[in-house]
Amino acid sequence: MSKTDNVALTILIILILIFLVPLGWVMVAFPAEPYRIIVGEPISEAAQNAGLTIVNTTDFTWNFPGALGGKIYVLRDQSGNMLTVQTQSFDSPESRDAAIQAHSSQSVGKGKPIGTIVTIGQQIIYIPPDQGGILVTLGPELYKKKVGR
Repeated sequence: MSKTDNVALTILIILILIFLVPLGWVMVAFPAEPYRIIVGEPISEAAQNAGLTIVNTTDFTWNFPGALGGKIYVLRDQSGNMLTVQTQSFDSPESRDAAIQAHSSQSVGKGKPIGTIVTIGQQIIYIPPDQGGILVTLGPELYKKKVGR
């Protein structure tokens, strides 16, 4: 091997370490949530366990194939901070994953709302930006609802 080949091999190894190893760690640390039927309402249960008050609940269905319906929750903490969270159930893993891909493929400001989606079983939970810190108490309770937690 020549000196140029050694340099190219070294650069290739460094690029692999920089990009592929962290991606692999993310995949190991945060496995995909399997599709399963969840009984009950994860947001309602998580809010109650976190000490949040549900101010309002409205039934709502997203305009996606396979969407079965969900709810819009308005949550309030003891300080009076409010957060509106949406849930949606899907009839199959394919329809749920297609909705996730549709959300993730949009650019912010060009159809994609600013916020985060969380998947628990057959449900997608959309959480907008939290100005009051409610997500700090709600997040750990939602995490407990995921498989194996």
